[in-house]
Formats: sequence, structure tokens, C-alpha cells
Amino acid sequence: GFIYRDEVYHDDAYTNPEEIGKADLRIAKHRNGATGNIKLAFVGQYSRFEDLAFEDRFQGVNDEQMDASYINNMTNFDQGDF
Repeated sequence: GFIYRDEVYHDDAYTNPEEIGKADLRIAKHRNGATGNIKLAFVGQYSRFEDLAFEDRFQGVNDEQMDASYINNMTNFDQGDF
């Protein structure tokens, strides 16, 4: 797969708000599966990519609220055998 971020290949005056912070994961070859493009969100603070659907869920939520929500919804890992 290849990752393409449109804003990287333009000068500093690039202002397409629909593409800033987004990337395409291009699956060019797959032996036993489909090929195509997957839209991702680029999280520059952590240098990682996330599913756009995940990014949209937390629109307008700050990091502190997100961390608290995640911690409160965690399952109890002491239950069951691993």
C-alpha cells in the first residue's frame, strides 16, 4: 500500500480545507483481495493515521474528555482466561 497526503505535495499556500489532515491509503496489489483507496485521517501530533469514521466520532471533543471517556468504557481485563 501507498500513503498519499495531498497537502504534502503543495506549497505552504495550500488551503483546500476538505483535504487538510486527510490521506489516501492506496492498495495497489493484493494477492487474494480487493484493491482500491481507503480514506484516513492524519494525526500529526502522534504521526499516525486513523479511520476517518473514528475521527468524526470525536469532532469537537478535546483530548482530556476523549481519554476519560475511553478509560470509563474499558472492560475489566481481570475476568476470564487469556
